[in-house]
Amino acid sequence: MPIVRSVDSVHIEYTIPSDIKILITDDFLNEFLYQLIRIAGISPYDFADEGIEYVTGTCSWYAAFGKACIDTDNKKLFDYRNSLEWYDSDIFDSEIIGVLIEKEFILGYKIDIIKRELDVEFEDVDVCDKCGMLMRTDILIKNGEGYICPYCKDVDDGDKYENGTSDYYREICREVDEYEREE
Repeated sequence: MPIVRSVDSVHIEYTIPSDIKILITDDFLNEFLYQLIRIAGISPYDFADEGIEYVTGTCSWYAAFGKACIDTDNKKLFDYRNSLEWYDSDIFDSEIIGVLIEKEFILGYKIDIIKRELDVEFEDVDVCDKCGMLMRTDILIKNGEGYICPYCKDVDDGDKYENGTSDYYREICREVDEYEREE
């Protein structure tokens, strides 16, 4: 791993060597993902930072990687990873996640997807403390130190019927019914 010194810092830059990167085929990635699903219980539909990232460096990751190498007859890739020191193998594992994302086997990082798909900065997004849904902060309602979404606020303020509906919802239903009857 090359150590790069700059005016402000020192950091490690790592890329998978090209003779190893060509071993990371779509067949290997597909098998590796299948093994991660079976062994570690990850979902390819979770954001990378909420799923697969928690598995790197674990025995489950090692077993899934090894089984994928066996099933795709990829001993050279297996031996390469095993030749790395633990800190280098951690970086290698992160690079594998990057390839899985790049080739669209799994979802990317939440912050990147929100920015790309919605053109919303991640700093402008927060979570409803009650239901856990992500929303833009301009939609959320300040609730003490945190936030609550309009739906949860309406249900909290008026669920007299204890069925998850709010007075707001019932008012809107009446308004829409009246609107429908207008000529």
